[in-house]
Amino acid sequence: MWCLVSQPNATKNADLVIEVRLSHKATGQECLSQVCQKLGIIESDYFGLQFTTVRKEEIWLNLRNEIRQEIHAHPFRPTSTDGSKPAAIRFRLKVKFWVPPHLILQESTRHQFYLQAKVDLIEGRLSVTDPAATVRICALVAQSEMGDATGMPCQTESYLLSFFPHVTVKDLESFQASRDEWIAKILQQHQTLKGMSSTLAEYWMLKEVSQLKDYGTETFRARWILAEHSASMRESVQSTVAVSPQGVCITSLESEHRLSVPFCAIQAATNHNVRFLLKHRNDLGGVECASLKLETYQASIALYRSITEKHAFYSCETVRSAVTSQFVRDLKGTIASFFNENTDLGKKYIFDIQRTCREVYDNARRILYQAGDTQVPAPSSPSLSFPTGVTSCSDVSCKTTREQFSRLQEALLCRICMDDDISAVFCPCGHAVACSSCAKRCVQCPVCRAPANHTQPIFLPLSVVKEGFTMNNGNKRLEQYEIEV
Repeated sequence: MWCLVSQPNATKNADLVIEVRLSHKATGQECLSQVCQKLGIIESDYFGLQFTTVRKEEIWLNLRNEIRQEIHAHPFRPTSTDGSKPAAIRFRLKVKFWVPPHLILQESTRHQFYLQAKVDLIEGRLSVTDPAATVRICALVAQSEMGDATGMPCQTESYLLSFFPHVTVKDLESFQASRDEWIAKILQQHQTLKGMSSTLAEYWMLKEVSQLKDYGTETFRARWILAEHSASMRESVQSTVAVSPQGVCITSLESEHRLSVPFCAIQAATNHNVRFLLKHRNDLGGVECASLKLETYQASIALYRSITEKHAFYSCETVRSAVTSQFVRDLKGTIASFFNENTDLGKKYIFDIQRTCREVYDNARRILYQAGDTQVPAPSSPSLSFPTGVTSCSDVSCKTTREQFSRLQEALLCRICMDDDISAVFCPCGHAVACSSCAKRCVQCPVCRAPANHTQPIFLPLSVVKEGFTMNNGNKRLEQYEIEV
């Protein structure tokens, strides 16, 4: 079985298409593992494989099931090749779980995030409403793709018109500037980045993109049933359902109705055919149920998978067996299970998530440490890096100190957003695992599930300050850039 896996932006570069040869009974995980091995990626849990059906539906391949099982369950047509090889199955390598760029340890992983973010900006899945942020993003992409600015506006202009047509037109209207003024602003910002490496430019571009509200969000279209008077009389509106790392947000396109539900407030999510029910607690502690009608049955399944997997990945300490063990059987498997309930015949798993965000990070750090890779990724903040020359020290005591400092930084991070520091404690249980903004959205403790009557701000005794820490490369230009941003 031949598979063609396209990286983001593969339409502009044929080298970004990877050929994979697999056995007839290979699973999706085997295909993804081979692709990540060729790309040198250890953090493969962030990625997934997508394919498009003849109905133009984009489906995430369930990596735990056999590829032929997944393909046969959807109207799918293999891609013809040059005749020397059998018909190939075409997939797209995409980021499935978006994390803050400072949690990405490998440059190869960060590069795939960068390519995917750039494509999402071009295709409109990520929207930039702040003109200043758009200027910075365009300048960083130009620095990554072209290097230092030559001082000629035509160079930046030709690049932007070929890679960022949608972003350019949109923001030209937002701050009512001519195209020449737009190019001049980007060129001016591009010139301030002189000397910045391509890898570092990709990191800062992802840092800018991670501040956008749509970062890491998967969107679905559905009819939101606001009231159901009878079996034939329903009051519904066309809506969008956005599943983000924080929760679910349902927004009406026809009215001002909007419902935002954090993961900690969701009690149950079920789907039946095209209907989807989301049972949750409201701000007053009562239980409500949001009813949705998706466009297709596959969209209903995809929404169910997205909510369950994102909740497990971002909000849980580990993936529970209740998630990993859910499966369905086809007709042959159901009949065989009457005689042997432990048979794997016809079994299809519903979810393919294996690790949480924290487990992926810890696993990657462990593998890199055992391999003796001392390469330090782009810094999460210039003020939190070790002094110049310390990172390249091969002394055992230096390695131990760096390891202890890294664990200390991780221990202070919020377990929900994994971005801000812990700054609140849940009462009365006393667990301190979240920042103040995430704690406000929790109605119960995410550790022990005890009701959170209130949260108490806390001030940790350890404060990591700028004193004694400088940039890894001593580049003052990066410090200046961070302040300007």
